Amino acid sequence: MNITETKIYKFFEDEKSIDKLAKDIKDLFVEKAAKSNMEYSFDISKETGQVKIRKANTSFVCDILPETTLFSFKKMLFDIDLKEMTEKEDEQLVEDTKNFLIKVGDKTIEKYFKEIRNKIREVVLSDSDDRVIPLSEIIINKLDIMDYSSVPEPSRYTINIGKIPGKDIGVPEIIGYVYNQQEETNKTVKQIFEEEKIELHNPLFDNVIGLEQGSKYLHEVSISFFVDYSIKKN
Repeated sequence: MNITETKIYKFFEDEKSIDKLAKDIKDLFVEKAAKSNMEYSFDISKETGQVKIRKANTSFVCDILPETTLFSFKKMLFDIDLKEMTEKEDEQLVEDTKNFLIKVGDKTIEKYFKEIRNKIREVVLSDSDDRVIPLSEIIINKLDIMDYSSVPEPSRYTINIGKIPGKDIGVPEIIGYVYNQQEETNKTVKQIFEEEKIELHNPLFDNVIGLEQGSKYLHEVSISFFVDYSIKKN
């Protein structure tokens, strides 16, 4: 097959594509970024007030909003017209996508620096004075886009299991069983546990004392930033 004739490569070649995706990334970040889906870690030198290491120190994860260019891009990346690719073509697509998303990240900061900075300040340093910590530099180190639409929503979350001390349990079997039950019955993890453990006496749960849904670990958008959290010198 000629991969340059696929939808995704035609999208790469469209001069407007980068600008459209950059706007969608900005809109998604400004609307959805919160303490629940952002992580940050940085060290400031006591002597200089500067960030000690210039590497990715802030991250954001989220799912893609429908009816956006970003949503269409996600679908194109995993479209049926790519299923007949050779291994070499697949490697080429991965590399070309990586390079394309670098351009999208750069454009996002170039065009929407103030909006991105304001949101980072709101979430990370809500009480900070912009004259003291100006957040003068922000770089998108890595931007990843995935399509998890084929993965059932319950399976995108971890499951936390409590067990009787010293007893063995089949963790993969329990998790797989709970995921299947969630998909088939739309019941919560708690409901499934109570039904299987108390009502049905399912032996799979004999040594289990508690189940709860954990955090979401499959996200369609993942962004790593370097943010300069340095303190401005007087």
